[in-house]
Amino acid sequence: MENTSFDTKKEETAIFPASFNPIHMGHIELIKISASIYKTLYVFVADNESKNYRVNLEDRFKIVNKAVSYLNMDNIIVVKQSNLQTTGSFTKLKKIDVVIRGNREIKLSSYESILADKYLEDNEDLKFHFFSFEDDQTSSTKIRELIANDHSISGLVPKIVEKDIIKIWKNAER
Repeated sequence: MENTSFDTKKEETAIFPASFNPIHMGHIELIKISASIYKTLYVFVADNESKNYRVNLEDRFKIVNKAVSYLNMDNIIVVKQSNLQTTGSFTKLKKIDVVIRGNREIKLSSYESILADKYLEDNEDLKFHFFSFEDDQTSSTKIRELIANDHSISGLVPKIVEKDIIKIWKNAER
């Protein structure tokens, strides 16, 4: 990910919607950079109805909350919703200006394209900010596979939640 320093924050509010299944260092880097750019950043933990989850929304929300708390950035608000499709109405309700996405989302799936259209339907002035990762090898899918095969995830997920992630996702595999 770009390593950019920002002297002043934009007076805009942003949202980073994702399932965080589980959260990883790519997510954390994107959250840190976004929080350094925007006045307020909502980290929106939600279910994507096109995916099946073995770990429930509440557990993912708790882990994301714990992971971002160590960043000590008071402009980050972690919220949860049962469905990513509610992101559009949430952006309108909270007067959000920008949707944050990583470069993996540039090539949108048909479901994500529908969601993007829904976001814009609810808030026509909404902008999208895509961040480019230098090393896009980390994914939640890869982390789940490593856990399932008893491999280390050290360095791929925030240290503060590493044990929680292993325990919860390992139990979910049973």
